[in-house]
Amino acid sequence: MQNNLVDNLSANAQSDRLDILARYFLTSNLLFESLRLEFIHFDASRAEIRIPFNGEFELASDEGLSTGILTTALDSIFGLVVLANLKQLAPVATIGLNVDFTSTPRRGESVICHAEYGGSSEQVAHVRGHVVGEEHGKMFAFGSATFMIGTRGPAINPIS
Repeated sequence: MQNNLVDNLSANAQSDRLDILARYFLTSNLLFESLRLEFIHFDASRAEIRIPFNGEFELASDEGLSTGILTTALDSIFGLVVLANLKQLAPVATIGLNVDFTSTPRRGESVICHAEYGGSSEQVAHVRGHVVGEEHGKMFAFGSATFMIGTRGPAINPIS
C-alpha cells in the first residue's frame, strides 16, 4: 500500500500548500467565516487558531460561549492538521472524538484552540489538543480525535 503521508516536500512547497489549506479552511465553511477564525500558527505538526469573542455564539447572556461551537471548531482544526500531513488531499472523517470541558469561556473572552498531530497509520490518524483563554491561558477544554483517511465523501479542492 502506498504511504499517504507527506515526507519529501520542499520547505517552500510545504509552506505554499499550508497557506492554500489555511485559506480554504477559513473560507469553505459559513460557520468559520462567522466565527472570524484567525491563524496564529500552522504547520504539519500543530495548529493554533484564535476564536475572537462573538456574542452570536453565547448560550445565554451570562452562560458563556457554546460548548458545541468549541467542539465543532476543535474537531475541524484537528481534521485540518490531519490534512496537512497527507501527500494528496483526500476526504477524512472523524471516527472518534473526545472533548472534556473544565469550564466555559465567559462573555467577552476570546479563546485559542491548539491541535497537535499525534501520528498515523495508512488509514487512521490521531490528533490531540486543547482550548484556552487568550488573556489568561485558563484551560477550558482538552480532547483527542481519530480520523479515517480516504473516506467516501466530496473531493477536497482548495484551489478554486
